[in-house]
Amino acid sequence: KNIIIRTHLIIDDGCNFSGDVHFILEQGKTIHIQKGCLFGMNVYLRTFDGHPIYDERGVRINSGKDIDIAQHVWVGQQVAIHRASIGKGSMIGMRSFVNKDFGENCMIVGTPAKVIRQGIHWQYNDNLPYNYGE
Repeated sequence: KNIIIRTHLIIDDGCNFSGDVHFILEQGKTIHIQKGCLFGMNVYLRTFDGHPIYDERGVRINSGKDIDIAQHVWVGQQVAIHRASIGKGSMIGMRSFVNKDFGENCMIVGTPAKVIRQGIHWQYNDNLPYNYGE
């Protein structure tokens, strides 16, 4: 028999991974990492909880969700991104647990994650001009 898996992992050009990054996808869901993203070690991206949970009427309350990491996002070491998307130019601090969507150019930290600063811009090193590689 054929096995058809309807999941997608898309990683665009120019991304850097410093160590293990774990992608856990539910059938039919997508993780898209856009260009120029930077990942620290031991990062987890999950599109679902792993097991379905239902309310008293039998309706699933923890359906999976696509993850979109917009271009030029810096994901720190030991970050978990769970059913959430991150806006362009943002950065996520070490050991943060991200379980909701965040906008562009945000500094995101904590468990659960929250924005501590907006309007930020970051670059790989001081010798390179700031841009998104556009």
